[in-house]
Amino acid sequence: MTSADDKQNNEKSDLNNTADAPMAFNEYENDDYTDDEYHEITQSRESKSISFTASSEDFCGVSLADAYKDLNNNPEQTLWPTADSMLRILKKYCTDQLPGSTRKGRTFIDNMDVKGLQFKEKELIIFEEEIYKLHYRPIYDAIKSLISNSDLTKDFLFDYDEQWEYGLNGSLIRVYSEQNTADWWRERYNSFSKILSVMIYIDGITLDTLRRKSEYPIFLTLGNIPNLCCNLPDAKVFIRFLPHLTTRDNKLRNSKEFKQKQRDLKHRALKYLLGPLFKEDGIYLAINGKVEHFTIYYLSSIIADMLEAQDICCTYKSYRTRCPCYKYLTPSDQLNNMNIEQDMIDLRNHENMQEAIASHNAENCSIHEYDNFF
Repeated sequence: MTSADDKQNNEKSDLNNTADAPMAFNEYENDDYTDDEYHEITQSRESKSISFTASSEDFCGVSLADAYKDLNNNPEQTLWPTADSMLRILKKYCTDQLPGSTRKGRTFIDNMDVKGLQFKEKELIIFEEEIYKLHYRPIYDAIKSLISNSDLTKDFLFDYDEQWEYGLNGSLIRVYSEQNTADWWRERYNSFSKILSVMIYIDGITLDTLRRKSEYPIFLTLGNIPNLCCNLPDAKVFIRFLPHLTTRDNKLRNSKEFKQKQRDLKHRALKYLLGPLFKEDGIYLAINGKVEHFTIYYLSSIIADMLEAQDICCTYKSYRTRCPCYKYLTPSDQLNNMNIEQDMIDLRNHENMQEAIASHNAENCSIHEYDNFF
């Protein structure tokens, strides 16, 4: 990949540098939380900041003392048996019968105490007499799960690496092959602390076991993992399904109020999931036989399909809108223009999105007046 492709690479559908994603500042201005069917449980209306009082445990486990404890208690790698071997072992030595139903099996798994694998529950909202809960894996536990895999960490990228190669005409061309070759990595590089590049991946799937119900799993991975290894099964960690509102009322489902409440639910969930990443003083982790201090680059990338990306960036979903792209302010009739002028390509960023809302021009920019948390 050459420097000519760098801009295209850095602005593709993975929402790189989400700190510049569009954001509105009047989060509660258009919300009506007096409805009996919809009220807030876990967060105060008076504060736009996230209240982590009930989720303080999500910040635990990343202190210097915790890192040394993990280093000293790190178990040796275990070679797990195959499924066939495991069944033979169970049949030979297990005196208790395996669960006879799926429900009992789930209860059995939920009661298992596996170090580093715990899911928590947080109540978010009540809608139509149903409590919507967030079942999630704490973000630091997910990161530590990746860090503890020595097969991955031996190839981790931490240092800034500026790469060049000769082009067809013999001139030197800048090459961007990994995240640590980008300029933002150089700007944030610190010899006293390593960069931890957090990425999340969201994609819709259909669950056959749940009557073909559509869900949106969220996976976490790290930009420190080389591209050759990022698709390995162990290179990503599942942290939860993104919650979404449901109703049988077709009229309500298509209303503006329902869609606003749906956005609110999703962004509340993202706040509880990703909020601990705002820890400004960094974290300590045991990696490759020693303890290191890490500075987290909060969400270097979000990889998502168009619909999920529009949800995250609070842009309109309809393709008939003026600016349907979550990344650009390019009009819809110019998206297929191969000869578009450079000055017609405007990136959405924090500044011009706030300006659009302040000037009551949000509709022309195809954005919802809502805080997207980023």
